[in-house]
Amino acid sequence: NQGRFIHHRNGDSKRSFFYTDGVMIRHSNALGLTCEYRWETIDGQPHVVEHQTSDGEHFHFRYDREARTTWVTDVLGRELEIHYNKDHRVTSSRDYSGDHYVIEIDDTGNMTGLTLPDGNQLTFEYDEFARLLKETDPLGRSIRYQYHHLTTLITQVDYPDGSTWKARYDAKGNLVAEIDALGHKTEYLNGEDGLPHTIVDPTLKSKYLWWNTLAQVQRFQDCSGKSTHYRYDERLHLVAVTDAL
Repeated sequence: NQGRFIHHRNGDSKRSFFYTDGVMIRHSNALGLTCEYRWETIDGQPHVVEHQTSDGEHFHFRYDREARTTWVTDVLGRELEIHYNKDHRVTSSRDYSGDHYVIEIDDTGNMTGLTLPDGNQLTFEYDEFARLLKETDPLGRSIRYQYHHLTTLITQVDYPDGSTWKARYDAKGNLVAEIDALGHKTEYLNGEDGLPHTIVDPTLKSKYLWWNTLAQVQRFQDCSGKSTHYRYDERLHLVAVTDAL
């Protein structure tokens, strides 16, 4: 078996991976959770046929490659069924509770329709850049989206009740203002690193933030001037929050 390890910069092991014949048979994380995989060659390709974890989960897999169908049985003996297309995109499924879903996919891989277990349908429309433009629920109510230039940053959302949410960004794509469905405006003042240092709410009161070099909040000051401080350990995990009281 070949083992590969990922370490924090302080030397502590974060994740470990073990392989046999080029496939992963086991991996574990820093919290001790271990996942194991058993493989078999089916139609000339390796497939996972059994997967279990140290916290008690246990799954068995069956495949019909010609029918593009996979079955998974859990530790309670329940079975789910997944169907997929030639691009390996899921087109329908039956979950452990027996609920059945059908997914419609266009030629570019976007989900254009979803049929729910009760027969109701959701529909989705996209632009030429595969960005969601419109989603319609089973009652015919639609939500529409607009975007910042050619990015995926949303600038406007129009809701079925006629309300609208808007956002504005700077040249670097940082959020600088948003207007909620009630017309209330919030502004964001950002540093050169793109992180907000000041937030001005709809009542023109300001909140302030201080960040470390890893973009983690070190201090937050609310509109009343009270501050909350955040401290992290050498693993970058949050270990303490000290409020104004």
